[in-house]
Amino acid sequence: MSRLTRRTFAKLSLAGLLSGCQQATFGTVSIAKTKAQVVVVGGGYAGATAARAVKRFDPSLEVVLITPETVYATGPFTNMVLGGFVPPTFIERSFADLSKAGVKVVTDRALRLDPTARLIRTAKSGTFAFERLILAPGVDFKFDQISGYDESDIKRLPHAFREREQTALLRAQLEAMPDGGVFMLRVPESPSRAPLAPYERASLIASYFRAYKPASKIILLDPKESFPLQPLFEEGWAKNFPGMITHLKGKAGQVTAANVRGKELRTKDGTKHKADVINLIPDQWASSIARAADLTGDGDWCAVNPLTWESTVHPNIHVIGDAAHTEPMTKTATAAHGQALACAAAVTALLRGQKPEAVPLVEASFALISPTYGISQVAVSTLKNGALHAVKNAGGISPTGANAVFRLGEAKQARSSYQNLCADIWG
Repeated sequence: MSRLTRRTFAKLSLAGLLSGCQQATFGTVSIAKTKAQVVVVGGGYAGATAARAVKRFDPSLEVVLITPETVYATGPFTNMVLGGFVPPTFIERSFADLSKAGVKVVTDRALRLDPTARLIRTAKSGTFAFERLILAPGVDFKFDQISGYDESDIKRLPHAFREREQTALLRAQLEAMPDGGVFMLRVPESPSRAPLAPYERASLIASYFRAYKPASKIILLDPKESFPLQPLFEEGWAKNFPGMITHLKGKAGQVTAANVRGKELRTKDGTKHKADVINLIPDQWASSIARAADLTGDGDWCAVNPLTWESTVHPNIHVIGDAAHTEPMTKTATAAHGQALACAAAVTALLRGQKPEAVPLVEASFALISPTYGISQVAVSTLKNGALHAVKNAGGISPTGANAVFRLGEAKQARSSYQNLCADIWG
């Protein structure tokens, strides 16, 4: 039996700080010559990482990755595309390298899961049997939470929170907006994927406006009274875009109704807000394939055993990434990556009849106020008494009051970390 050393495992983990932390936590993973089929649904950060890692941990396993995209557009750095600072191709990832690594990539949409028969049905490619399923389908939107608004309205009020076409649509609307116009962004309720993204989006669009439409204004409608890294964002807004961004919170920011054609949103306090461009990000829950299989139970997210990431409802099905209930971890790219590595190690151990080991999980969240002004947060979670807990005094947050050189360094680190992570996952 050959062995996968910590050095080899490190090639799959995050660069820099994250790489060092995760190298130290996983120890040694054995490679056994068993034969079983592992099916992974979803080609994003969680799914693509898991597929590559399972194949690396045990090359004898047949690993099938089912993903609807031929090219995956990452959520991170989508806001840089919206600001016009990078082209759309900057966030596009191919699955060709995963195929070269021995993963069978099936470009199709997974439609239905039969947990009892261990079958997953696709739209065009038939049915796949599995011994272990790793489900990373992401989120769906709740289109019934705001009066006067439904899924058909995303062409007028784009969410630009998932599909490439939505990003292109919102970018075109921003370019067409006259100087002096108003851009309005509706922030979703928590939990949601990429919790820093709406605030980063407002920041980078403000950076675009500062250069090309300096008389324009931004309104953030936010149902939450507070949000992660709030002091850092507010400091950055005051330094870079004084007077441009208005942030309405709580009842003043809770959207209850929409006049789509009139480009108007009404909040719980009764105020009507009109804008030239509206970016309405709906509330979210686990993808429909997970809900239809009852993996969410009575809730919105899939409950899992954080040791193995196996569903607490159906055995042999593991759920990772945005669809899983992962508190205190947030729904970020680096969290999904770490969960996927832990899940892949657990799946290969279970297929060998071995007991998985608990490992600390590290997530790093970067946000850009402008292309040259970055902020960040690193958090660590560990398993205790069958649940994940945040490790006190681990990780850290960017300091307030830092100078321009420091913020530029964080911006450069955000970009390099993104590119290194993408290279680890998609090649």
